[in-house]
Amino acid sequence: MLRSFSVSLLAGSLALAACSTTRTPRYFPVPAEAENPIPLHFSGATAHDVVPIIAQICSDAAVPTQQIDRRRGYVETRWVDIAQYRAERVTDLPLEERQLMFSFQVDERDPAAQVVRIAAYYQPLRPPGTSPWRDSRYDRLVPTQHAGYQLALELEFRLRRAMSEAGISLVRAPDRRESGGGGS
Repeated sequence: MLRSFSVSLLAGSLALAACSTTRTPRYFPVPAEAENPIPLHFSGATAHDVVPIIAQICSDAAVPTQQIDRRRGYVETRWVDIAQYRAERVTDLPLEERQLMFSFQVDERDPAAQVVRIAAYYQPLRPPGTSPWRDSRYDRLVPTQHAGYQLALELEFRLRRAMSEAGISLVRAPDRRESGGGGS
């Protein structure tokens, strides 16, 4: 009887945890229109307002920051091994492909279309056994199919939530066809 009570208690706890809206989802499906950098459009704030929020979400996600510049609207993380964040098997990847760095750039040139761009970089072509911060000429944007891209999506999710809680309005991205930035 004690065992069935324990199983029921565990099942109830898991169901409650699954329904909680304050938790960050564990899996971030990559949308069909995924891009790197990830654009996050907002209004009602400046880079000076948004940069501390970005630094805080990085800290909360245990992604250490290396550079924070409120004036320029820029946050850069240290290089991190995604094996410490991802549940799936990424240890099969070479270290050069597992180590990622994220940059957040707040662009407020157009007050009607303010945007944070979240970029994920790796250095798949750097010489084996070298440090990723040694030479930025090896920096490449992480493909959206890369296991580390989901960590970028998690950071975007956290940033969206934190900006909303801070009263910053998230807005729909302007249509590229209307703005003249259309494609091919």
